[in-house]
Parts: sequence; structure tokens; C-alpha cells
Amino acid sequence: MPQIQSLLDYISGYIAMTNEETDFIVDIAQLHVFKKNEIIHEQNNRVSMLGFILKGGVRAFYLNDEGEEHTIEFYYENEILGDYNSLMKKQQTEASIQALERTKLIAITYRDFLTFLNRFPRYLNVLSEMLSESISQVTERSKLLRISSSRERYEAFCTMRPKVAQRAPLTYIASYLGMALGTLSRVRAGKL
Repeated sequence: MPQIQSLLDYISGYIAMTNEETDFIVDIAQLHVFKKNEIIHEQNNRVSMLGFILKGGVRAFYLNDEGEEHTIEFYYENEILGDYNSLMKKQQTEASIQALERTKLIAITYRDFLTFLNRFPRYLNVLSEMLSESISQVTERSKLLRISSSRERYEAFCTMRPKVAQRAPLTYIASYLGMALGTLSRVRAGKL
């Protein structure tokens, strides 16, 4: 699978991989392709895999008790996709995952992931570093949502996440920013 090189390059950004480790990843990796708007994973189910996005983009969202959608994250090329709580604690997920574009990703099952970690325990440090980066992103989003001005919030978002600002549908960006679509449209038109 020639697409695996992107994942190997991503991992190599954290740690120098041995041939044995590389071969193991190549053996357990599976390529998946999802159509635009296809649901990859449903809220309230258990996740059974981690993904690495090769091409395309997805959003994570949840439905509240009133049935309203709330977008909580976006993922695009060269980003890891997975619900660590669901994987590690074997809990149901709090969010659904939907392809925003035709999306290709490499998936590794939870079972294979644990086998890899058991066989190559030095990757626990890499996992810790990745989780730390993920927590940092959550903290940044939390700061973003505390900005009271819609215009300033949107501008900060565009600075922090330019790829998302250019590619994600406005409906989902508005949801992510905690504002109505009409408000976001007025902000973008310079009316707010």
C-alpha cells in the first residue's frame, strides 16, 4: 500500500522507526475510503480503530438532547482520528464522525494498536506526546470559545485553523464557534 508512507513519515516526526516497526505497521494498516457526508462512526458506539487521514476531511459532532448538532472538531490530511477514551477505556463515544469530503484514511484496529504497543513499548512516549498535543488543541478551542465578540472569535479561528476556515462548510464552522450561521455570515460580510 503506497499510501502508508504518509503515516510512516508522520510517525517518524516523533521517533526514528526501525525496519521491524515499519513492517509491523504496514502489515496491520488498512485503507478505507468514505464518500462525502458518509458517517464513519456513530455517536454512542464504541470505537474499534484509530485512523490517519491521507486525503479529505472529517468533522466530529454530537447531537444534544434536543436533536441539535454541535460540531466539536475538524480533522484533515496528516492528522490522527480517534476517540482515545473510547479506545482505551472501552466506553461509548460522545461524538459521531462524518466525512466532509471524499476521504481516504489508514485505519489500525484497537487490538492491533495494543499489540504494537506491547511489542514496541517505546511508542508509549510517542503516544503521550501526541495526547499532550491533542490536549493543547482542546485548550486552544476552549480559549477561542471564551472570546465574546463574534468577529474576534472568527478571526482567531481563521488564524488558528486556516485550513479548516477555507475548506469546512460554514454551517459546521458556525456550530464549532458556537454561533448561528446568520451571525457568521454577517461577520464574514463585515456587518458585525
